[in-house]
Amino acid sequence: MPFTGTCNNEQKIVGLAVNYLTASGNPAVVDGPTRFSVQSGDGSVVQNGDHGFDAISGSALADTVILIEADADLGAGVRLIQDTYTLSVTGVEAASLGVSGGTVVPK
Repeated sequence: MPFTGTCNNEQKIVGLAVNYLTASGNPAVVDGPTRFSVQSGDGSVVQNGDHGFDAISGSALADTVILIEADADLGAGVRLIQDTYTLSVTGVEAASLGVSGGTVVPK
């Protein structure tokens, strides 16, 4: 099931954590660290520990899709489980006004 988050193009979402579940919905473990990679969009991802990440917005007002992969085979083999996290990026809103310029000229 894909997961989503939203922030503006001056923000990031920190402290996201991956929780592993069995087919019955019980807690599970995986073999080794989880891998995170950007599949599309101009945002980025930073891994925090073995199973956590930060989703960082890009400058474009568009989605960044992050692929999450882990090895579910607790033995010598590899059986990847995958999901995605989609970071939707909105435009940052103005927070204040500023006046600049202007030249004094005769009337």
